[in-house]
Formats: sequence, structure tokens, C-alpha cells
Amino acid sequence: MARRQTISPSRLKTQLQADRSNLTKLQTQMKRAKETYDEASSDVSDLDDKRREARDEAKALKQTAEGIANYEIEKNQIAKNLEAKLIEIRSILKVLNLQLDPQEPMFERTLASQIPISPAHLEKAQADLKNKAQLLKDKRANEKEITEKKAQDETKLRKLRVRLQKASLARQVSEGFDQAIEERRRNQLKNIELRALQYYKSMTDQHTYSAISIDPETYRVYLSPKGLTDRIPATRTGGGHQTLISLALRLALLHELDFRSLLILDEPTYGVDDQNLPQLASQLVQASKQLSQTIIVTHQGICEEDATNILNVRVGQDGISQIAR
Repeated sequence: MARRQTISPSRLKTQLQADRSNLTKLQTQMKRAKETYDEASSDVSDLDDKRREARDEAKALKQTAEGIANYEIEKNQIAKNLEAKLIEIRSILKVLNLQLDPQEPMFERTLASQIPISPAHLEKAQADLKNKAQLLKDKRANEKEITEKKAQDETKLRKLRVRLQKASLARQVSEGFDQAIEERRRNQLKNIELRALQYYKSMTDQHTYSAISIDPETYRVYLSPKGLTDRIPATRTGGGHQTLISLALRLALLHELDFRSLLILDEPTYGVDDQNLPQLASQLVQASKQLSQTIIVTHQGICEEDATNILNVRVGQDGISQIAR
């Protein structure tokens, strides 16, 4: 409790306005933090979209690379077939005792001059040779085009890999940020659980519970009765214990949030038996010493001897409530 002194209503109003201003600032800071978190989540979502696009492009590049590889196999097979045909032609020329090279530019004419052949056959053979030469030329041009496209695709693939690495790094940072927030939240809940149990034990001699736990998803409060393995919801306890546990949780929450401005309690002794009232009052006195101001509304007259300001509310004969110091 604060030292005994008289606080004027105007001073109390000023203090309340200051506390309300501080609370508004805290709410504004929380709102900005949430906006920052939402922006980070949106950036991560954009990175996920880009990552999917990069995967699609990488898949297309892989298919192109497979097509180029198939073409290389086909080209090598054609070269092998051509080499086999040249060997076959040289073997035939050797049998015919003709000293000719099938790769010479004028091979057809030289062969025709040494081997009797009809002009029609020669013309057809020349046309076939011309078609094959054009086909070979087209395939070489196609090979060059595919090689250039392959080089371009490899460049794009390298850039995509860099983008994927950056996206992966950004995702790791985002996941680490989320994990750190979640770990901090769970640690704070653990701290509140432990401190709430300490407060509860200081307010009663009936230490029937060995632990207070808070579900991190639903924030429901559970108690662990001594001698039992299963937890029970705090709502299943008696009214007095519910009051003590509720008060212990609020004091633990104020301590964890480092909120020292104001505590308002309405009937903090509801359901608490007379045996536990002195300990409860002592705990409230100790807790109020850590706060700037504590306001208690009660019918029990608890903590009156330590109060700085006492306002009595009575109902007059006319049924109107009256306040007297």
C-alpha cells in the first residue's frame, strides 16, 4: 500500500487520465507491432508465390534440357550411321578396285565416269544427295539454335536458383521470427503459471494443487490436484478457490507485463472462507506496494487498516446510494 495520505479527487482524476493515456499508448504500440507482423506475413506470402513460379520455370527448363539431351543422342546416332555408311562405301570401292574418297566434293561425278550409270539414275541420286545435304544443314542450324537456347536457359536457371536461395532464406527468417514469438509467448505463459501458483500458495494454507497450467491455444486454466495425474478445469473448483486462483493469475499477469499503474478488484473475497481471509488480505497489501494505486470494492472491509482513502457507499431511506469518506 502507498503511504497514508489524502488524495484529492482532482489528483485521482489526473492520475487516472495519465494511466488511461499510458494504456492508449500501449494499445497503439501493440497495433503497430501487429501491422508490422502482418506486413512481414504478406512479404512471406509473396515470396512463396515467387518460389512456386521459380519451380515452374525450373521444371520447364528441365524439360528443355531433356529435349536437348535427346537431340544430342539422335545427332550422335546419325553421325555413327553416317560413319558406318562411309565405311561400307569404302569397302565397296575397294572391292571394285576404285581409288576414290566418298567425302570428296566431286565424288558422284567421278564415280559416274568410272561406273556406267543412266542419266536418270544419276539425276535421282544427285537429288537425293542434295536433299540429304539440305537436311544435314538444317539439323546443324537447329543444333546451333538449340545450343544457344540451352545457354540462355542455363543462365535463367542460375538466376532462378539465386532467387530460390533468397526466397528460402527469407522464409527461414520469417519462420525463425514466428518461432521466436511463439517461444516467447509460451515462456511468458510458463512464468505466469509458476508465479500464479506462488501467489495462490501465499493466500491459503490449503495447498491442494501442485500446479497451475494455461492451455497455450485456448488460454483455459487447469489445476493439478495433489495425488492425481489428470488435470481439472479451474471452473470445477469451489467458489473460494476460483476467487483465489483468479486473483493469483491477475497478479502474475501484472507482474509479467510489468504493469505497475493501477489494479481494481471488485469483491476479491467472494467465496473465500474466514480462515483464508487474513492471508488474502496480506497478499493484497504486499501486491499493492508494487503498484501506483490499488482500488478494492468489498463488503468485507478487507484491508481497511492499510487503506489511504476509504469511501463508504450506503443506501439511504430514499433508495439512493450515498458516498461518505
